[in-house]
Amino acid sequence: MNDAPYEGQADALRRRGFLVGAAGLAGAALLPGLTATGAAAATAQPAGAPLKVVSGGRAGATLLWWGGGSAEFAATELRDYLHRITGARLPLRAVPDPGAARPEGVTGLVALYAGTGARDAIPEARLADAGRELSGAPEDSFTLLGDNTCLLLTGQGDRAPLYAVYALLERTGVRFFAPAFPAYEGHHEYVPKTRTLALPAVRLTDRPGSQLRRQYAEEGFSHTAKSLPPLLDWMAKNRLNTYVHPTDYLGLGVTTYDGVRDVLVREAGKRALRVETGGHGYDSFLPKADYPQYYASGGPLFDIYNPEALDAYVAKVLAFLRERPEITVFDCWPPDVGAFQKPILDRYGSPANAESVVVNELVRVLREELPGVRVERIAYASTVQPPDPEYASDPEVIVDFAPYSRNYDGHLGDPATGANVSFAKALRAWRTTHRGPLAMYEYYRRYRWRSLPVHPLATIAGDVGFEAALGINGYGMYSEPGDWITYEHVQNLFAALAWDSTLDAGAFLDGYLRARFGARAAAATGRYYDLTRLDPDTHGPGRAHHELHAGPCGPPGGDRAGGRCGGAHRARPADPQPRHRSGRHEDRPGSGGQHRTRHRPPGVPGARAPQPVHRHLPAQHAGLVAMERPAGPGTVRRRGDPPGRRRHVCESGGRLRQPGPPRARTGR
Repeated sequence: MNDAPYEGQADALRRRGFLVGAAGLAGAALLPGLTATGAAAATAQPAGAPLKVVSGGRAGATLLWWGGGSAEFAATELRDYLHRITGARLPLRAVPDPGAARPEGVTGLVALYAGTGARDAIPEARLADAGRELSGAPEDSFTLLGDNTCLLLTGQGDRAPLYAVYALLERTGVRFFAPAFPAYEGHHEYVPKTRTLALPAVRLTDRPGSQLRRQYAEEGFSHTAKSLPPLLDWMAKNRLNTYVHPTDYLGLGVTTYDGVRDVLVREAGKRALRVETGGHGYDSFLPKADYPQYYASGGPLFDIYNPEALDAYVAKVLAFLRERPEITVFDCWPPDVGAFQKPILDRYGSPANAESVVVNELVRVLREELPGVRVERIAYASTVQPPDPEYASDPEVIVDFAPYSRNYDGHLGDPATGANVSFAKALRAWRTTHRGPLAMYEYYRRYRWRSLPVHPLATIAGDVGFEAALGINGYGMYSEPGDWITYEHVQNLFAALAWDSTLDAGAFLDGYLRARFGARAAAATGRYYDLTRLDPDTHGPGRAHHELHAGPCGPPGGDRAGGRCGGAHRARPADPQPRHRSGRHEDRPGSGGQHRTRHRPPGVPGARAPQPVHRHLPAQHAGLVAMERPAGPGTVRRRGDPPGRRRHVCESGGRLRQPGPPRARTGR
């Protein structure tokens, strides 16, 4: 028996690479039991007796695990959550390598086996079944295959066993709403309670719809070594696979990779999450103060046409990466400036061409020296258009498309949203010309919104649908722990869409509101989300006041920019049960087409449904719900405040402060 907590970190320093294979069908990422969607999981309910895990508080099954990556941690997570649900602690044992019976691409597995006697192997027939389910599936695909004797949880690559475990826990009624930040006071998730747990037979295989599913720290002024473990924990539970932390954001020495590295290696390693760093500023590695000879053209870029300068930059990056073997992707981004200096533009013709010179040389060197590291460039501001054909990016380069000055009145591909038309055209051009991965860097939580509640849910869903149709390979957005409560549902929706671009955002919101706040509060909280859907950059306080008094979906006959909810929150018949997140459904023999899970999951007698808001959220969230619409840029008025009093929402989002001098913008 092995009941010790996870401690092994031998695998933490291995670079998390990319399995070969195109992305398959988009998979379901909704919380089961929340909504019904047309996503892309193959799920069925085979006939047969359930697996009796716990009866009357006594363990009736054994947990087995094998492999590297997240397998051991996944097994301990399942054991610990089952203990929280039932009060019983299941035996946990490692088993030998299945050898030739192990399906191709499987690096680890977890299994629940009926009974508490000695077990030392997984049935070969079950492993063969998993091999058939996972044949041709992309990395991170996972499968749950179980009957009354054995439930196997595995998949393609190092993260798959952990994803499978969390999918199983969701089927028992567990809900993963947010990271366990202190502001939540323990209300970041819901864990049902029951003394008896029996798991129905299951055949479920889920595939991701995108290769890169990322969370950025970006400016990271409220990110700390203490906030990182709960964030990475939430990422794994919501099927994200890459965490991005700046090497040294804008060279300020505040948000630095090395400042959190020890914690990141430990926490990302046991979850098998990829680690990415770099960011704006070649000068982070080649500062002008230390290398003035490489800035004869004046800056902000070093003289990239000078072979000695370019070699010096590449050598600095190479040395940095050699000393940090956990890094999988390096963001080779130019400084965050509006324009490059004239001597560079005169030589190369455009900023994008100049960026290609640096990126392609770094790729060439890393291909020989550190082939496990991918290089990313950013299509942003002056480099948003692709380079000329003679400066095309190496196909191994990841391109991150960042439509910084867009707005959120409509999705990126909507021709009626004028501010976004040029970005849609540029994105199509990148997809046509770049032969490698193309990902989105989005701004659904902007610093300049000053932590105000902004929830453009229909726009987010429309964006991902448009981008998925173009063949986008990944999605990412940034966060701050300090105001996560404000953007909780935006983060959840974005993570879900990154896994399944076909997700119904309206159904997802309905299910979230019922599960998070309770059925009686769903209508009121739904109105809150509808009233906060507008982009504050294009809708001032006058329009917001009009919306506040215009009915649940805006003024009658509302305009396309924001007068109607656009489908993110639509009226629905009364339904006391939340809908199950299912994927693109493939009926299997004996399934009868059943793919819905209710609050009280089958085979979980006595499992209680989530309670209303006061059981799930601290006082801070209730205060946010009670806030009126913005009284001015960056301000709010709370109920009970005297007329004329305005409060600023601080960047950290934790408290409100009185108005003061505006903080200089240092980024996005």
